[in-house]
Amino acid sequence: MMKSIVVIVGPSGVGKSTVAYKMLELDGRFEFVRSATTRPRRDDGKTDEYIYLTEKEFFDRVENGKMLEHMRYGDNYYGTPASEVESIFSEGKIPLLVLDINGAKSLRAGNFPFRSVIVYVYEMLDVIIDRLVARAGDTPTQKELENIEKRKVLNIADYRSLPEISHLFDDFIRNVSVDETALAVIKLLADIQNGKERDGEKIDTVVDELYSSAK
Repeated sequence: MMKSIVVIVGPSGVGKSTVAYKMLELDGRFEFVRSATTRPRRDDGKTDEYIYLTEKEFFDRVENGKMLEHMRYGDNYYGTPASEVESIFSEGKIPLLVLDINGAKSLRAGNFPFRSVIVYVYEMLDVIIDRLVARAGDTPTQKELENIEKRKVLNIADYRSLPEISHLFDDFIRNVSVDETALAVIKLLADIQNGKERDGEKIDTVVDELYSSAK
């Protein structure tokens, strides 16, 4: 059986990382893939989450085919080192990534010795916004309100792009409950490994609904 990695994609604020951490909690086979970044280290106690590289080191890896995908965010670059995925495979575990749509495109376009199981975790736009507002509390700052509005605009753009890119995803799973969503992603991997075909009709229905909600 070909080795697989699992990739979670979805709109901003939908809970992608929360679902991924729940998967780690529920199933010890999974392990997070550390991203590489040119971003400076921050004094936030999370320095182990990234592999910090200079811009030259980063693009040396890109040019040598040692980065599975990479993107620029603001002034910094982020990518998935092939060595991290290989290390996780060597431990007999399943690499787990959280990426955006562009990262998913890069993985689908690549020729790798593993199967990428890519799932789009979603929720309706108004529900996501309500969650973000609730998270900001009763007296959100102007910066928090601006961030919520920025995420809303980005999510509308993402949902409007779905009809053209739905082929990238093996399934769409609604994040109503973190536990249920995590279990659904785990089940999706098992189904695909057992030869289950992609349900294109179901995906088309979901994509139509999300696209309509973003008009």
